Amino acid sequence: MRTAELSDREEKVLRLLIESHVRSARPVSSSAIAAARSVALSSATVRNVLRSLAEKELILQPHTSAGRVPTDRGYRYYVDFLMRPTKPSDRVRGLIEERISGLMKTDEDTIATELSRMVSRLTKELAVSVTPAAGGVLKRLDLVPFGDGRAIAVVTLRSGAERSVSLSVSDVEDADLEEAARLLNRWLGGARVAEAEKLLRGGMRRARPPVRRVMDALLDVRSGLLSPQHARSVHYEGARYMFRHPEFEGEAACLGEILDSEEMLADALGAHSAGPVAVCIGEENRLKEMRRMSLVAGSYRIGGGMGRMAVIGPTRMKYPKFVGLVRFLSDRLENVFTAAP
Repeated sequence: MRTAELSDREEKVLRLLIESHVRSARPVSSSAIAAARSVALSSATVRNVLRSLAEKELILQPHTSAGRVPTDRGYRYYVDFLMRPTKPSDRVRGLIEERISGLMKTDEDTIATELSRMVSRLTKELAVSVTPAAGGVLKRLDLVPFGDGRAIAVVTLRSGAERSVSLSVSDVEDADLEEAARLLNRWLGGARVAEAEKLLRGGMRRARPPVRRVMDALLDVRSGLLSPQHARSVHYEGARYMFRHPEFEGEAACLGEILDSEEMLADALGAHSAGPVAVCIGEENRLKEMRRMSLVAGSYRIGGGMGRMAVIGPTRMKYPKFVGLVRFLSDRLENVFTAAP
């Protein structure tokens, strides 16, 4: 339901005012609006429309002699009812497809780092990515016997990290351990840790009984070996772009406080990306440090977790472009990682 009922004329003027302000970063005068061919209204009519929009708290006049600028409520009306997201160009879509295909077999941290880098370059804004709380990508699994019905299972992740646990494997020959390790590496090599248990359970039904006993022993200790263990991590790129906006001149301390807190950035994304794309504008941000910023956030499933990304910039943001880009990225990532074996 709309928070304000606008006439077609009011919507046309509000749209033009917002799009002009986004381009110029300056208050927009009534004469500039009246001169626009798309409006075709007299100066007196434009002034009346602006007065009505101000009464509805969709625009304001920062100084008596200045033009008008949108309020957060005005931007919200624009995003919800007037804006049409623009699809990325063929060139940009091709670039995104190429980058995503190269990420399919990498770990979550690499995906998040590359996403933030790519989105920042495309938007010339601050881009943030948050990994799902998953455990990376499996490189290999070794089973090392050490007598008395015991063995050590060692998992090596593609990142180089290792995990190891002790197994109880009584009534199992060394040859059975070797066969189990061979099968496990065939099934799990290159898989994400979050998917490992499902893949193991699916494959072990076809294994010989002594080999299945080894795999049952692995499942008994899966919490220490095959479960996601690291917390989410945050990656951002493009902080330099924030300082170029006139809104943030002299705001280094405020921006630095946001960028220095990974938890703050992660919470900002998590609070506003329940659907494929969410837009949070100015005062809608629960973090007071972001009340002069807008956030366009998207999410995608990877393994058993949820990855998130966002474009962050001033409320004077290119909403159609950024919403279209984040929506395209979210859809492609969801499709690629859902379809990945």
